[in-house]
Amino acid sequence: MIGSTVSVPGMEYRSLQTSTIPYHGDRGYQDTQDTRRREYTGSPSLEEPSSECSSSPPELDHAQRKPSSQLRKSTNEMALPFQLNGHSRAACAVAFSPDGKFIASGSDDKTVRIWVIATGETLRELTGHSDAVWAVAFSMDGRLIASGSRDNTVWIWDTTTGKGLRKLMGHSAWVNTVAFSPDNILIASGSRDTTIRLWDAATGLLLQELTGHSAWVHAVAFSPDGKLIASGSLDKTVRIWDITTLETSRRLMGHSARVWAVAFSPDGQLIASGSRDKTVRLWDAATGKPLRELTSHSDWVRAVAFSPDGRLLVSGSEDKTVRIWDAATGKALRELTGHSDSVGAVAFSPDGWLIASGSRDTTVRLWDTAVGNT
Repeated sequence: MIGSTVSVPGMEYRSLQTSTIPYHGDRGYQDTQDTRRREYTGSPSLEEPSSECSSSPPELDHAQRKPSSQLRKSTNEMALPFQLNGHSRAACAVAFSPDGKFIASGSDDKTVRIWVIATGETLRELTGHSDAVWAVAFSMDGRLIASGSRDNTVWIWDTTTGKGLRKLMGHSAWVNTVAFSPDNILIASGSRDTTIRLWDAATGLLLQELTGHSAWVHAVAFSPDGKLIASGSLDKTVRIWDITTLETSRRLMGHSARVWAVAFSPDGQLIASGSRDKTVRLWDAATGKPLRELTSHSDWVRAVAFSPDGRLLVSGSEDKTVRIWDAATGKALRELTGHSDSVGAVAFSPDGWLIASGSRDTTVRLWDTAVGNT
């Protein structure tokens, strides 16, 4: 569509020219076969099958955390599977569902998988991309998954049925990253074409194109209030964009190599960035001032994420490790080893008890944040 008007709270866009392809039929998704289904409660209403990339630090304080799921048990009797196997190539992206019961992963094998955390089984395998899937994100209500691919497209999937709803076309190069706005109205995508695109999550219309980076955009993240977007790029910078004016409000400089990852703290006061320069940096989101540089990784830092309470930061690296940091002090708390190849994706569960990591070794691993076990 050209020239359509789309209203978003605080903004009014005229949609740009784009191509949105509704999906029909069952060729774009594939449920796990040879499994018996049973009713599964929770949001979204997915059906659960009955089967089928150091020194001793101080203990992490979980005293104020309350697990949101009955699946949580004591450290000595963890019932959860620790490694999720199914992808045939690198697991490039991971995301927890808002209720903490499922994980979505994207892979070089061109698929998105939805996993049941309690059993470690694949609930659904979503097919439709024609190349590697490098980004996945759940909507805040858990009803949708967005995925970005080296095929230059963004797909929107229905988590209840596994059907592909829309194929968003507009980027002229690989889509490296996707994110939903906190109100579920917008999807942001970042691409090798150097742009960030904003899409209407309900219709798939392209609303706006943000330009400013001089090289590939590797990462995008919305602030918790939805008013800002942070982006990281091959041009070694982090940019903060004002969602109302669609202009860059801050340009954060300090990394000496490409920025692979960005994340806002839950209170919106901090931005974390991970870089090919082997560091994690923490920035003041309001001023853009650099606060801390975290330097324990021995290779590129490919992924970062804050815990839901904002006290911890997790990072994944080409050095095959996952590291947990104290977000307030920058102190390295734990080094988690187990992956046999680079770690390119990390995420905290909504209750803060688990970390998921995706690796080039084709696996997704789950880690207990209290002890670092997997």
